Formats: sequence, structure tokens, C-alpha cells
Amino acid sequence: MDRKSLRIISVAAAVFAVLLGAFIYQLSLARTYRSYIINQNARSFYDLVDSVRTIDSSLEKGIHSASDAQLITYSAEIWRSSGGAQADLSSLPLSDEQTLKVAKFLSQTGDYAYMLARKAAAGEPITKEEQATLEELSMYCKTLFSSLSEVEQKINRGELTLMKTSLLGGFRGGDDAISAAAAPVVEQFADYPTLIYDGPFSDHLSDSVSVMLEAAAEVTQETAKKTAARAMGADESEVVCLGTSEGKIPAYCFKSERDGAAVTADVTKQGGFALYMLSDRMPGEAVLSPEEALGCAKAYLDDMGLRDMKTSFYMTDAGALTANFAWERGDVTYYRDLVKVTVALDTGEIIGADFTGYIKNHDEKRPLQSARMSADEARLSVSERLTPKEHSLAVIPTDYGTEVFCHEFLCTNSDGRSYLVYINDETGSEEQIFMLIESENGTLTI
Repeated sequence: MDRKSLRIISVAAAVFAVLLGAFIYQLSLARTYRSYIINQNARSFYDLVDSVRTIDSSLEKGIHSASDAQLITYSAEIWRSSGGAQADLSSLPLSDEQTLKVAKFLSQTGDYAYMLARKAAAGEPITKEEQATLEELSMYCKTLFSSLSEVEQKINRGELTLMKTSLLGGFRGGDDAISAAAAPVVEQFADYPTLIYDGPFSDHLSDSVSVMLEAAAEVTQETAKKTAARAMGADESEVVCLGTSEGKIPAYCFKSERDGAAVTADVTKQGGFALYMLSDRMPGEAVLSPEEALGCAKAYLDDMGLRDMKTSFYMTDAGALTANFAWERGDVTYYRDLVKVTVALDTGEIIGADFTGYIKNHDEKRPLQSARMSADEARLSVSERLTPKEHSLAVIPTDYGTEVFCHEFLCTNSDGRSYLVYINDETGSEEQIFMLIESENGTLTI
């Protein structure tokens, strides 16, 4: 064999050795990764089982407890464990479609327990209906725990491996095996009932409809076009319909051009109300003061037929001012009936408007609010660390899609910081408190 052939064989052998080493390394890496995935999924699953076990136990104790203090303790355990269970469930190799009902159950159970804890802390008794709901949640939780325990036994017997993907092919316990094992758990919640309560995950929130739209007839595209033109500040002949949007609020979509800038607007099919308007024009150097810009925004709302709107807060940024306006009737401000307007500070042109909050929540037939407590009585519930400066009445939104009639106090503390404090007119308790961050750009509430 000549020297050239020997060199070729040597090079080939070296390349083969490198490739073999690389293959062995990748195989080892894949096995390590496979073990890591299995361990991570196993940990999430076992933590899920433990959390559901805790929820089940705390529900059972809460049902039979006659102590408000103990009910608060059990409710806190349920709320905390439901959050952990949701996180563990989301990390398991299951599709969103499979886990949707179970995740909904966990969310609502934790939130319902939190709502009961708040009632107990306020000294309010648990009603028979709420007791019955607790018992129903307990029944479903027992079913969930039983099903998860069966899956746990299969894992412990080696009949199921919590593997997310089939690395290198052929591993037992891939997605199909996990899905098959989870099927009985998911099926238990196929008929999970609608749960209505005062909480952010209540079914009535996703099913709620706008009173404004529900009572309104559907308008034609031509009628909606007139509203879009007015909202965009454009001539109707320059407005073009882009089609329709079939989201939670079905709408006609329009576009136009104003001084070289593209402008779009949506108008609701029901009632023909402007839903939003947006221009892509970039404002130049600011010329107008905030007060002048707010005047432009107010004039725009008047032109759109919204004349009972009170300026709330505003912020300026990038040559534009964005202001919040809330509906006002008499001496009461309704903060859920909200419109946002953006004004270019170089010309006073309206370059943005969002009517969504107003359309979703406005109801002209709301009963007139009359305060039960006097301002002086409500002031007694304000912290001694705060000094009330101004008082007004307001209806504010809750986290649960409802609203509460309150006394609104603008206060300051010893450092001169400003706060908004809301005292529930019915209970006399503090409902909400916001800190006002004031700067040269406006006021922000947190």
C-alpha cells in the first residue's frame, strides 16, 4: 500500500472516530435531556397532585367550619394551592384544549375561596347558596384528585413516562400516552357547570354583553361610514370600507387619509357607534398647553355626541396628550364609562380615540345614585395618615366586572403625596386606594 492510500485511510479513520464520538455524545446528551424532561414533568405532576390534595382537604374543612377565622385560613390555602396547581398543570405535556376545563375549575375555585375570605373578614355570613357552591366545588375536587391519583399510580408502576417529546424515536410514554392517560381526568369536567359569583373568573364576565349594543339595531355599512368619517375628521367620500371585524364587538372597519397620514376607524354593527379611531401621523414640536389640548379633546367628544364627559387624568408623551374622560351624571362620576382621546400638541388634531370602555359599560337607564352616608361620615373611614382635600361621588369598577358606589376623597399625606381614597357608601369600608404620581407630563394612578 502506497503512502497516499495510507494517508487517506488514516484520515477516513480519524473522521469516523470523530463522527462516532459526536454521535455517542449526542446520544448521551439526548438521554440526559430526556431524563431532565421526565424529571421536570414528574415534579410538576406530583406538585399538581399535592396541590389538589390540599385544595380538597381545605374545601372539606371550610364546609364544616363554624369559625370565620378558620374559614379565612382554609380559603387562603385553597387560593394559594389553586395558583400553584394552575402553574403545574400548564407545564405538563398536554394541549390547551385538554387542560382548559380543569384550569378553569382551579381558577374559579381559588378565586371563589378568596371571595369568601373577604366576606368572612368583613363579618358577612356565608349564604346557603354559597355553602352549596362550596360543596359542589368539593365534589369536583374529589373527582379530580381521584383521577390524578390513578395516573400517579400508573407512573409509579412504570406504565407511563412523563415524556414531552419522542427523542430519537421509539420512547414509550410520548405525547399520545400522556394524552390518553389524561383523557379520563379531562372527561370528568366535560359537564363542569357555569359558576356565577363576585369574582374575576366568574362565567358571567365572559358572557356579559353591552347594554348599549344589546338594545341597538344593526346599521348598514353606509350609515356606519358616516360615523367613521366624523370620527376620523375626513370627508365621507374619502372613506373606504375594509370589511368587517367579528370579535366580541362586531364592527365595520374603515380607512382614510388625512394630510398624508393613514387613518383607521371601527364602527359597531349594532347601533353604529364609533369604537376606535387611530392616525399614524407623528406629531411635531409641542405648541399647545395641556389645558388647550384638553379643550380640543372635549370639543371632539361633544361633536361625537358625548357631552357629559368629565376629564379624569392625562399624560403627555412624544408630542401628544392622551386624556381619560369618564361619564358624569349629576354629581356622580362613572369611571367604567371611559373614553380615551389622544391630541397632537402641535396642531390640536385628534389622532386617536378609544370608545371601548364607554360602549361596553354605558347604560343611560342606570338608577340614579343617592348617597346613604354624608361626606363627613365617610371621611371617618379615611386613614388618619391622610388629609382629605376634596370630596366627590363616584361609581368605580371592581376586579369582578361589577361596580361600587363610593365617596371619592382626594387626600395628601405628610410628605405632600396625593392619594385617591374610595369609601364604599353602603358599608362604610375602604373599597380602593390609588397613589397619584404627578409629573410635568401629567398624572398617573397606581
